[in-house]
Amino acid sequence: MWADIDVPPIALFIFPVELILFGVLVFPQLLQSLEQLEISVYRFALNVLHLFFKNSLFEVEYFLERLGGNLQPIVPPVPNPLFQDNFSTGNFSKWNVVNGGENTEWIVGTGTRDQFNTLVTIPSGSTYAAYPSSDGVYNIYLVNNDVHIYFDFDIPEGTTSLTLEFDWLCYGERTGGYTGFDFGYIMLADPDNFTPSAGSEYGAVSTNNYGRIIESNTADNTDSGKFTGDGSDARSDNTSKNSFVYENITINSSGTNIGSIWCTNCTRRLVFSWTSDTISVVDNPSWSIANIKLSYNL
Repeated sequence: MWADIDVPPIALFIFPVELILFGVLVFPQLLQSLEQLEISVYRFALNVLHLFFKNSLFEVEYFLERLGGNLQPIVPPVPNPLFQDNFSTGNFSKWNVVNGGENTEWIVGTGTRDQFNTLVTIPSGSTYAAYPSSDGVYNIYLVNNDVHIYFDFDIPEGTTSLTLEFDWLCYGERTGGYTGFDFGYIMLADPDNFTPSAGSEYGAVSTNNYGRIIESNTADNTDSGKFTGDGSDARSDNTSKNSFVYENITINSSGTNIGSIWCTNCTRRLVFSWTSDTISVVDNPSWSIANIKLSYNL
């Protein structure tokens, strides 16, 4: 049957040309569309797993590559922990404590109350938090005290930034600027040049000694690095005086006060400080912290 069909010679030439044109013009676009679809599906899967399992996207991608049969060595998941403490031991076994003879001292306990003296559940695998206390039980304070806790850690070579995470509760009292009233604050320091002293409040920066960390990825306001829940301009806009709030901070060379302190392949000190001035106003609770985690990012 087909042998009886008279095909013009020109048709034998045009048909392959059409195939070639299709291959040159259409097929690459088709491949690109399929590739984009594959990327979209892959990214969707990454975000779904990230949403449900709370892993970093890098960790999820690492898992998917292994699931897909990629058994070649790849960069391990990040961030990488440098320090963790949920105070489950009930003490400061991982910390150095500088309470001196102050009338309010850092303790580890379970007595975390809100502004109405109602106990607040600590968001932790343990039931403990760290906080300044004037009675040795609850997160309440007196006026005129400065106390500190700190730990030292090594920053690996090649580190681009650190991630500090924790939960905190505080009412306190604030005003504008780096000093004034009752609040918590954090410093990055060079352990060779700086150790905090009980009874001393520290400001923004002392070049090559310490620098106050003010940045945040989660806070309502940076507020000069003051941790309070005292009003709409506070680090936590009134929320933290009645419940724990989550804090996430990136620490790197571009930090406002820590450029001279930042380094890699070196040892640094992280200081958590509480200060209360001499004015008679006391707004409990004091600064209560839990679930401390410090990680490095490559």
